[in-house]
Amino acid sequence: MEITKLGRDVKVSHEAAAEFTLPDYLPAVSRLLSASCRVVPEGIYLSESNGIIAEAGGLLLYTVYWTSDEKTSIVDGEDASPPAVCSATLKGEYSTSVSLGSFDETPVCRGETCVGGVICRVSGPRRLQIRTKMTTRVMAEVSAPTKIPQECEADGTEMKIASLVTMKSVSGSAHDLLCAVSLPPSTNILSCDAWIGHVECAAVSASECRCRGKITARMLSVEEGKITRDTASAEFEESVMLDGSAPPGAALYAVGRIASVDVVDDAASGTRAEVTYALTAECTAPETVSVTADAYNCRVPATASYKDTAYLTPLLPVSCTLSVNESAGVRASGEGFVTSADAVIDEARLDSGRLCLTGRVTGTVLFETGGGYESTSFSVPWKYDVPCGGDADGELYFRGEAIVASVSCRAGGELEIDAELSINGTAALTRHEKVLDSLVFMPEVEEKKRGITVYYPDADEETWDIAKKFRVPLADVATDENMSRGKPSRVIVI
Repeated sequence: MEITKLGRDVKVSHEAAAEFTLPDYLPAVSRLLSASCRVVPEGIYLSESNGIIAEAGGLLLYTVYWTSDEKTSIVDGEDASPPAVCSATLKGEYSTSVSLGSFDETPVCRGETCVGGVICRVSGPRRLQIRTKMTTRVMAEVSAPTKIPQECEADGTEMKIASLVTMKSVSGSAHDLLCAVSLPPSTNILSCDAWIGHVECAAVSASECRCRGKITARMLSVEEGKITRDTASAEFEESVMLDGSAPPGAALYAVGRIASVDVVDDAASGTRAEVTYALTAECTAPETVSVTADAYNCRVPATASYKDTAYLTPLLPVSCTLSVNESAGVRASGEGFVTSADAVIDEARLDSGRLCLTGRVTGTVLFETGGGYESTSFSVPWKYDVPCGGDADGELYFRGEAIVASVSCRAGGELEIDAELSINGTAALTRHEKVLDSLVFMPEVEEKKRGITVYYPDADEETWDIAKKFRVPLADVATDENMSRGKPSRVIVI
């Protein structure tokens, strides 16, 4: 039997910087429009040095838009169209480390990395310098088995048992999966990105689940100086093997992440987006366990040690889609195109028997104007709340994430964002209990060997006076002869 024991939840801020030289087939940069970044985490590695050090890292995908001096069309010797808009996806890396402190056992760690801002500038002919600020959250958990001291089991000691409801979780992942999305043919492709929306997850066996969802790809291209947008979708269905056995009645949810998007123009099959993605599945089930709380009706312990342990009590799983329609507070007009968008969960809290999640959708928008193209960034809030079964005691613990499933914008003097989010996670309450850790018993008192004592009592001594003096039962003093008289004889054998 295992109980999940909370470990550490640590955030660390860090920065990544890289310099890129644009290849010859890309036009030179005349003016930067926008730069965004997407994180593809690779994992967390643990090392020991005065405690456990968590080292996190992964891949950064920068998307940069700029205008070029190259003319798109010339009429009567004069430029008849806006400057060409170009884009490129550049790959960088990031790494950070944080100390988690000491653990009795090696913890299992999960990480979340969020991009805080992207700064891009031209540092020389065909050279770009990109810097981004990031925050990595590292969560560590340790599972410790509950055990009854062997001394009690061997001696048949009766134990007072306390029942606790905790969470048992198992997870699994599948990486480098491929999905092809057919798109309309285009010769001047600016960019192509993709989203995974809500992923359905169902158990196939105790250690396997089946995930099904939809990938939507969006392509921006320039045709005769105008930006056009095309979207298409394709469904996928994949198996994910769990790293343990799912408990009966477990709640399953899955999350999909885009790793890369490549556009392939094939004369036979047409234009398609080849999307590489990864799936992560997790199931959580409430589990009632018995832990030793105290001991009684046994040999008196000389010492008893207790330990404070934090337990997760399941509240509810969250798996839903959420529509967002918010004004970004940015003045804008003309036709706009969302070039990047990410969703984050800022806060999870309990409020009057409801679980409330709040967060933001952030990104950049590219606008087509009469004199060319302009870009702007946006940040709009979202909120989701759901009943959680009444008021409950304990501190809220929420692990989950929000992913942008689709996003678009409208601009009629003010920028308005329409987005669909996929939210997945598990909410639980933490509480602390004192659990009996060990017992040390006093050694048994050996029974004294019986012997014979000869005693000469005084004339006025009663039988009970002699029994009290030698601390023996009255029957060991009295005899048939002296019991009839109530007084002992002159010689007593005890």
